[in-house]
Formats: sequence, C-alpha cells, structure tokens
Amino acid sequence: MQSGAIPSTDLFTFTRAGLTWINQSWLTQVAFYGLYTVGGLPLIIFVHALTITLGYLLVGLACLRRVGDTRAAVVVRVAAMSLGITNWNVRPQSVSVLLFGLGGEPQICHESHEFTRNKMIS
Repeated sequence: MQSGAIPSTDLFTFTRAGLTWINQSWLTQVAFYGLYTVGGLPLIIFVHALTITLGYLLVGLACLRRVGDTRAAVVVRVAAMSLGITNWNVRPQSVSVLLFGLGGEPQICHESHEFTRNKMIS
C-alpha cells in the first residue's frame, strides 16, 4: 500500500527473489488492508466468515432452485462444505467460494440430484 502500485517482483521468497511475479490476489489484499485499518483482525475474520457462509448458502439455493429437491440441495452443500473445510482460513482465494455461489447454478447440483434420486429408488 505504501508504494501505491501492485508489486511486480517477488519480494518474499529467496528462491525467486527479484524475478517477475504476478500478484493475482492484489484486490483482496487491498480489501483486507482496508478492513484491518477499520476494525483490525476481528473484522477481517468476521467478514471472511460471512463470505464463506454466504457462498455456501448461495450454492445451496442455486441447487434448490435448479432441482427443486431440498434433500439434494442439502447433500450438495454438505459435500461442498466437507471438501472445502481445509480452505476456510483467511486467505485471498477464499473469496472464490462466494464468487462460485454468485456464478449461477453449478452443474454439480443436477448431477447430485440424479445420484441422490437413483440411490433412494434402489
């Protein structure tokens, strides 16, 4: 933030120090900085928890809207949460959970509904 520019060289590792580096997470890092200056680490953690929660809620609602089956939507959401639990740390890429939820109706909802319905029939 002090330089007023996005870093273009790696300043933090010794193996690639000074080499060209593309900072893919710069916008989230700026947002984290803004949150930190306003409310410190507790605010970052709170906003991150809201982001993760809203992302999974939107995935569940998209599945429910697409397949119309509450059970299948819950199965998909629980499966997604189980797979994603290791990435719930405060990290720039965690915003992707929310972006995935905002991205529409994932194909996995339909496939999960077919799997759940077939398992219940047999």
